[in-house]
Amino acid sequence: MLVVSIGAVALLLLSLGGTAVVDTVQTGTIIGAFPFSFVILLMIATLVRRLRCRDKAVRQLEKEVNDPRHRPGDDLVDADGLPLAPEAVAAPGSGAQHTAPAVPAPPTSPTRS
Repeated sequence: MLVVSIGAVALLLLSLGGTAVVDTVQTGTIIGAFPFSFVILLMIATLVRRLRCRDKAVRQLEKEVNDPRHRPGDDLVDADGLPLAPEAVAAPGSGAQHTAPAVPAPPTSPTRS
């Protein structure tokens, strides 16, 4: 809808004022967008500063999180990374298979009397 309205305004301005109006609209757009460039520059500066200020502990945590190898704690979560219910986690050494917990039924809405 926004694109259609912008197109309609552009057509109206072109039909009323010709190409001279296009220069005015372009200038207005540049003036309106100019302050936003400072926001973008601040965001870039903040990103660079935060990336440079990471300490050794954060880098180690990033390596651990992004490591594709299997970890012992991976057995305690389901495929989505959510913790399994305590009854779904088998005791160590029991040889039982890990099963996903049953999904509870969604709550029903109360009926009106």
